[in-house]
Amino acid sequence: MTKGTVINERFLLTKAQDMSDDPNAIEVTMVDSTGSYEFLVDMVLKHPEYQAGYENDIALLRLSSPLPSTVKPICLIINPEYKKKMADLKYSFIINENNNALRKEVGRLTSDQCATRIGKPIDQNQFCVTIPLGTKYGSPGDVIGLDLNDAGKHMFVITGFASYSSNGITIVTDVVKHTEWIAESSRKY
Repeated sequence: MTKGTVINERFLLTKAQDMSDDPNAIEVTMVDSTGSYEFLVDMVLKHPEYQAGYENDIALLRLSSPLPSTVKPICLIINPEYKKKMADLKYSFIINENNNALRKEVGRLTSDQCATRIGKPIDQNQFCVTIPLGTKYGSPGDVIGLDLNDAGKHMFVITGFASYSSNGITIVTDVVKHTEWIAESSRKY
C-alpha cells in the first residue's frame, strides 16, 4: 500500500518508488468521515527523471473518474514569494496513527546537517526533517506541509512527502521543486 494526496478532482500525488507502471494493477481507496470509496486508476505518470531509488521519487495517478466534490485537494505552492520564505517557516508532518491523521510539528534541516546525520548527501530535490520525540517514524508517503495565511485565508500546503527514514531523520521528496511538472502533467492529461 502506498499513500498519496489529492491535488485535484482527477489526480493523486504519490511516491514513484514501488509504484506499478500498470494502472490496472492499482486501486485507490479513500476514507473520509462519510465512508470509504474505491477508484480505479487509468494512468500512472512517474517523474521523467525518476529511476530506481529515491531521486525524483514522485508520481501522479490519474483516476478513471473524478472524485466527489466533497473531497478537497491539498494546496500546492506556486507563488515564488512563498518558495523563497519556506526554509524559515514551521513544518508539520501529517502521520497516520491508529487510523487517525495527526499533525506533528517537525524541524527542517539544512542539506549539510542532513548529510552529516544520515552519513551521505541528499539529492537537490530532497530535504530532511527531524521526527518528533514519541512519534513513530514517518512512513513513506506521509505528507509534510506548512500552515500559511494568505490575505486572511488559512491553508495547509504540501511541501513534500516522506521517501524514507534513517537515523531518526525523514528524507523528503521536495514537492515544491516539482510543482511545474505536477501542474503541467495534470493539465496535459
